Amino acid sequence: MKILFIGGTGMLKKALDTLISENHNLFITTRNSDLYNRTPHSHYFQLDWSTKASIDLCLAKLKLFKDFDLMISWIHSDGIHILTKFEDLLNRASNKKSRSIRIHGSSVGDPSLGIQSDPIAPSHVIRQNIVLGHIVEHHKKRWLTHDEISSACLFAFKNPQLKNQVVGKL
Repeated sequence: MKILFIGGTGMLKKALDTLISENHNLFITTRNSDLYNRTPHSHYFQLDWSTKASIDLCLAKLKLFKDFDLMISWIHSDGIHILTKFEDLLNRASNKKSRSIRIHGSSVGDPSLGIQSDPIAPSHVIRQNIVLGHIVEHHKKRWLTHDEISSACLFAFKNPQLKNQVVGKL
């Protein structure tokens, strides 16, 4: 499976490492591609979504590999303008739609009401939304750990039928 991964080198690193260990063919965008170990199945591309030149160069390089099966992305609000540009790289040729797994912070609210901050998905793409909430432990609220966030991402990856997933409480 060819997977395009945007935002996987921070809190989602464990999910990324798991997918690499499962020998998926990963195409990973990162601000600094020199920081990560290379494997035969991982390809890194520099992307700074705050500059048009970086976006255009990354897209041009990724288009050489075309027809990704899946995209996993954690794109903050200041970079949301790149979402559909990268979803357009997903496979259009198959009889079923390609998937885009989107990770969001709790500020987007209940995903069953729609994610208002995201542009409409291209017609060949089905989005799965993961909204990250908080956990209450010992009468105190805490944010999710990197492991919990990565586990949620992998759960969505393994369960394509789930359209919306809330992790923790909103």
